[in-house]
Amino acid sequence: MDKHRLLEFALLVGASLELITCISGSIDYCRAVTYLGDEAIYMLVGILIYALLSGVLGVRLVSGLALVSSIVVALKVFVGLPRPPMETWLVEASGPAFPSGHAALSAAFWAMVALYTRSVLLAVVGVVHTAAVSLSRLVLHVHYPRDVVGGIVIGTVMSIAAYKLLVKRDIAWVPLLLGVVGLPLAVAALVASPTYRAAARLTGIDAGLIAAGLILARIKRVEEILEAPSLMIKIASLVLSLASLAVAMMLEKIGLMTGVVGFSFFALATALSKPLLTKLASSKLE
Repeated sequence: MDKHRLLEFALLVGASLELITCISGSIDYCRAVTYLGDEAIYMLVGILIYALLSGVLGVRLVSGLALVSSIVVALKVFVGLPRPPMETWLVEASGPAFPSGHAALSAAFWAMVALYTRSVLLAVVGVVHTAAVSLSRLVLHVHYPRDVVGGIVIGTVMSIAAYKLLVKRDIAWVPLLLGVVGLPLAVAALVASPTYRAAARLTGIDAGLIAAGLILARIKRVEEILEAPSLMIKIASLVLSLASLAVAMMLEKIGLMTGVVGFSFFALATALSKPLLTKLASSKLE
């Protein structure tokens, strides 16, 4: 058994344990499972995939998740369905209920991973993990069944649509087109709800992805560069991406508008880290 298949089986075992422990009704276990569906976790996983594994896959995943998140926050604001009564919550939650962002992001992430890797086993991992995260939101009383079902449907459908539209296009088109679609949704949600942090973050991320796509389109052999075989470039890309995320989070503490600027910088710096570092390394060797 090769290491990739072994990793897939390990992920399946982990996802199965998530579901089993959440079915058991343990509140502490459900809190842990629900955390694994948080946007911050997927942001970090996207950075790790981009920097250490595949820059091309990383760009596709982060761009797709940004689009799904933009759709989710817009629906939350404009549909405005309430959550269960706050006194019943067993974990903190923010924003309106429909659709569940945890369910949508979990479904979207694993649907895209399965589509791009063409792995049936990873598709099964995604189904089990998404079921566990969705169940945790119900057990913790922060969502109704309609919310998690809606999130799963939206995340899955939009991921498949984005894949079908962009799978054969140059990588620069991915952040550019998905950012163009997502930005108006995020901006509209932010205008309608000026204190909604998720809408502010996504406004910045979508704007940064658009700028990144425009710049990536001007770089020769960009897909080859994004794969960055050099270990030093991979590590430096990870450090730069995490540093830019830290800057974005610090700016967000000043105010949501500075947070928009910070997360725009984060998305742009992350997407361009490998090309910039590759060019810098090449210039030193000349």
